[in-house]
Amino acid sequence: MSKHQGKVAIVTGADRGIGRALATQLADAGIKLSLLSIEGAGLADAGRAIEAKGGTVITTVGDVSDRAVVEGAVARTVEQFGTVDYLLNVAGVAFFGGVAHCTEEEWDTTMNTNVKGYFLMAKSVLPHMQSAGGGVILNMSSIWGERGSSAMQAYATSKHAVEGFTKSLAIEAAPHGIKVSSLLLDKVDTGFRDRMLPHVNYSEEQKARMLSVADVAGAAWWVLDSSDRCLPSSIELTAWQFK
Repeated sequence: MSKHQGKVAIVTGADRGIGRALATQLADAGIKLSLLSIEGAGLADAGRAIEAKGGTVITTVGDVSDRAVVEGAVARTVEQFGTVDYLLNVAGVAFFGGVAHCTEEEWDTTMNTNVKGYFLMAKSVLPHMQSAGGGVILNMSSIWGERGSSAMQAYATSKHAVEGFTKSLAIEAAPHGIKVSSLLLDKVDTGFRDRMLPHVNYSEEQKARMLSVADVAGAAWWVLDSSDRCLPSSIELTAWQFK
């Protein structure tokens, strides 16, 4: 039996794209799922698809930047499954533009979702992982979390914050046997890039050279499956054939 069989994972942004791919992979490994997304229809569809394959899943519709929603989702998970072993922070937004074109609303939405949401989720699950003596928190980040971007300034700033948060939380959580890691993603072939339209429009050939959600899911699984001796603190996935 796999060491993951019967474990419990919370996945945010699980209605589509990377979040849904991660949820599907975890369910296939026998992991019980608690899925959270602001997009109710997509989340319900993801939940039904996992249940149709024999997976165990509960869903919560809500905004990860809302403390009441987050605390309610985590409480329901613990009530239903008894614990939380893995947290995968995936929910995120992106808007095109630098300071001159980014609106205050876009800036606030980006920071609230991409940074505050990760903080609230981690803060809520941490006591349960501490009580259990272990767990994994995996934050979806970006190569723009290490670089600057004039075209996606709010997004790049938020991912710099995610990297700082990941590294800081890793130090705090380590004495409790909790791993905290991040995946710094290059261009991924998902609908997430559609927020860049009409500013950036990739060809079908370019999309084929991007990372796939399977690439991301494979790297995430490696983090979860790594030994107790190993902390994959940050992994950068580069779309190295993209042109």
